Amino acid sequence: MEDLGNIMLGQQYENIRNIKLHDLLQWSYEIACGMEFLASKKVIHGDLAARNVFLTRDFTAKIGDFGLSRQLYHYSYYTKTAVTPLPLKWLAIECLQNFQFSVESDIWAFGITLYEIFSIGEIPYSSVQMNGEEFLRALKQGMRLSKPVYCPIDVFGLMMKCWKNDKKQRPNFKDIVNFFHSRISVSKQDVSSPSSLSQSVTSHQRGDEGEEIDRNGKSSGSSSDVIESTF
Repeated sequence: MEDLGNIMLGQQYENIRNIKLHDLLQWSYEIACGMEFLASKKVIHGDLAARNVFLTRDFTAKIGDFGLSRQLYHYSYYTKTAVTPLPLKWLAIECLQNFQFSVESDIWAFGITLYEIFSIGEIPYSSVQMNGEEFLRALKQGMRLSKPVYCPIDVFGLMMKCWKNDKKQRPNFKDIVNFFHSRISVSKQDVSSPSSLSQSVTSHQRGDEGEEIDRNGKSSGSSSDVIESTF
């Protein structure tokens, strides 16, 4: 098995020539199913990211790397006390502020993982150069990732819900599983979708915002991967 982040980045343009929007939706669904199972067992993953999702030979997504995971028995979150390097740009506000990890912080990280998937391996917040305190302040003031090139509007709406400041306002994994189950059904019926993502790259079609996409799947209309929103 190879990790999804590696495959999505691909190193070479050829690696994405056969990936379809349906594949991105299917992987998102499979990851959500895995996370729903963990949540049902009161397990916090703590390090969900594309680099920790693996694809089998039949391209089924499997969640791995449980080095930061914890099982909750009597509490809804745990407070990290050990000094361990943390994946700053995948962390929820409460993780950065109070070192508190919960199923809801996994949901935030799931939203970041969706960004990686629907941008074909872009590094989150790659245009942002801030220290931890500055990054936390910017998140609290509404800084969020912008819509990835290949991301449908409704999927981006779900991502934004995963990044609510108040963790109680974030969707749960059961709702996310149901969303992608329905979304996959819709994508199967959409005969207008290109047969692969590379079609829209090679033909220089335009993205949802009217921005041209180059051969690497990048949007030529914006140099920033962040937006300001109200949360």
